[in-house]
Amino acid sequence: MAVQRKGKRTHAQGPILELKAKGPGVRPGRVPVPDLIKICEEAQRAVNRQAEALEGRKTLHPGPIAPQLRQECTLELMALKRGSTHLQFGLAKPQANIPFPDQTTFGEEVVGELAATIKSLGNGNKRDSDPGVLQALYCLGAATEQKRISEIEWIVPKVGDRKKVIASVNQKVRARAAARLSSPTKAIRQIDGILDMADFKPDDLKCRIDPAIGAPVLCTFCRAALKNEIAFVCVFSKLSFLSTTTSCA
Repeated sequence: MAVQRKGKRTHAQGPILELKAKGPGVRPGRVPVPDLIKICEEAQRAVNRQAEALEGRKTLHPGPIAPQLRQECTLELMALKRGSTHLQFGLAKPQANIPFPDQTTFGEEVVGELAATIKSLGNGNKRDSDPGVLQALYCLGAATEQKRISEIEWIVPKVGDRKKVIASVNQKVRARAAARLSSPTKAIRQIDGILDMADFKPDDLKCRIDPAIGAPVLCTFCRAALKNEIAFVCVFSKLSFLSTTTSCA
């Protein structure tokens, strides 16, 4: 019986992500240190946010990501190649042996999802994207503001049967990420508190909930809900509703 030797995947030893900076201020194999720091920091931030999104975690928050995700997705700069400024990144964490060459690690899945989101923004389609990921890509696009860099190619190398993917981060992508972030979003919310005010004007039905913690919430509701909600005035209530919020980049 043949014994399979343990070892790392051949492709795991190579880069999982390549970034190419292009523009009038980019010289072969050279990049200003502030630009290099900006690109690396924002690329890592985008990877972190996408990892949180894939895990179903909240992506818009202060502070660092969970230690487990940080361990799985920390990038390591492997090379700065000549030609256009070409950065190659691997994963800092050593990767375990995976016997199937077309199977991807979590880190590879993350950079692939980011490439799909960037291409979606570039094409102008309506692919659902996490707001934290959009914000990170908006910040990565800030590297193109100084005109030295006109675009950053986000390249996912070919692995097994998976094709090479190239997506460009530029001012158009940045503007579309900002537009998506500034558009209203809707979500179901639930609040416990005192419903202490209701205004039943025919064309302007409003109420206010005072939660135990946090600021009062002003709500509007439709005429159909009036029959059910009128009895809640000045009593302790639990209110579920569809909220519409607007954020900006």
